[in-house]
Amino acid sequence: MRRIIVGIVAILLFIAAILLAWLDPEAHEQAAICARVGLVMAALWLALPSGDGKVNWWLVGGVAAVVLGFARLPRPFKLLAIGSLPLLLALLWPRKRRKE
Repeated sequence: MRRIIVGIVAILLFIAAILLAWLDPEAHEQAAICARVGLVMAALWLALPSGDGKVNWWLVGGVAAVVLGFARLPRPFKLLAIGSLPLLLALLWPRKRRKE
């Protein structure tokens, strides 16, 4: 039940960030806050177990560290990192091996 609530809160924060940025361009600080907290909540949602298991805090800490590190990058590096994501995903995506 907690995992569902965390996921809903993350989605609502992302929607709030989009609406704040779209409806009131001068409220970019509030939109950035909602987006960053939404990213942290999404990381927590990924780390929470689907059953009654334990929370993977290494995953939560790792994603939070990446998000905070990404936030500290200058704008050209952010654009380069976002632009290189499709290439990284293509290289790291798991592939099925063919049986011969």
